[in-house]
Amino acid sequence: MKKLLAFLAAVLLLAGCAADREQPAGTDAEASLAQSAMTKERWTDTDGTALDYWLYTPKNPAEDMPLIVYLHGGSGKGNDLEKILDEMGGGFYMSTRVKGVPKGSGYLWSGQLSPAAYVLIPQLPESCKGWTDRAEALMKLIAHVEADCAIDSDRVSLTGHSMGGTGAWAVALAYPKTFSAVAPLSGSVQVTEQNLRKLENLPVWAVVGEADTIVPPDSSRKMIEQLSERNPEAKITELPGTDHFGVPELYLDSETGLLDWLIAQKRG
Repeated sequence: MKKLLAFLAAVLLLAGCAADREQPAGTDAEASLAQSAMTKERWTDTDGTALDYWLYTPKNPAEDMPLIVYLHGGSGKGNDLEKILDEMGGGFYMSTRVKGVPKGSGYLWSGQLSPAAYVLIPQLPESCKGWTDRAEALMKLIAHVEADCAIDSDRVSLTGHSMGGTGAWAVALAYPKTFSAVAPLSGSVQVTEQNLRKLENLPVWAVVGEADTIVPPDSSRKMIEQLSERNPEAKITELPGTDHFGVPELYLDSETGLLDWLIAQKRG
């Protein structure tokens, strides 16, 4: 009975922005409580372009809260949102593949993200090669969530891993004035004078694994090396001995504070 009451209380706490949203299925009341902050959504543009997404709603949501936009990797593409929960960046929200972290202990799936923020996790259709194929739709989706949840538009940050890390670089370069900060993990980026100029006023925290052979760290390393000469808020964390799949562990590292950093940034 206590679990049932707790579950009902959690559902009530997620009223408002989370009202009428589909809750992920759980095996029992306790699992449902842990999952209550994660909801499935679909956004459709006027031209018919659609994006499915997960939305994390913090407990006691209020106006002018920050939003983190997370871009998944290649294995998360498709039309089934459950795929995202098993892809290698899952440590951020579910921790199914993060070494040493029990399943279900991710910040989002257990409702533990603090300081509080909304988190948007869109799914890229299988037909798309990368996030640039849906960059315009992504920006419209972000605007939709901002309005629907009364997000502080000056506190919208961007992150992602693997294909999502490359996407975070690319989307930030395409819309540098939209975001308060960007944190690409295991991503690739072209180091050009034009790209350096676009990011010279945006806080950037790149994260790479020194042993990553899937997306070698060289381009991120070169970008931050040159960008930091004109942008004091550009930095990189290189994880010694870490391969491509181990990099998302940093999302759960409270000492490093990557998520805290994203939430704390404010545009302008």
